[in-house]
Amino acid sequence: MQPAPSWTRYSHAPFVVSRRLSLAVNGALVLLAGIHQLISPPANPHIVLFHLHANVWWGAIMLLVGLFYTIRFRPSRTKDVEGRLVDTKEATWRS
Repeated sequence: MQPAPSWTRYSHAPFVVSRRLSLAVNGALVLLAGIHQLISPPANPHIVLFHLHANVWWGAIMLLVGLFYTIRFRPSRTKDVEGRLVDTKEATWRS
């Protein structure tokens, strides 16, 4: 039995990368909106606990988690026994 082609084994990779980047980009947008509200606050805020600036905190948390998730779990490459560059999953699959 022959192994599946490489494009079928890793076809979910673009979706996973887009989720990682989406979390970081949305965090950056929420953080920027929160910073804008810090610089020029609304005249009469009707939001309970507005002084805590939750959008700044959540934006920063989302941005940091998205960046961590993107950098820590990025697709990596390694050398196999013959010295060729292969995907990490493929290298463990061959052994």
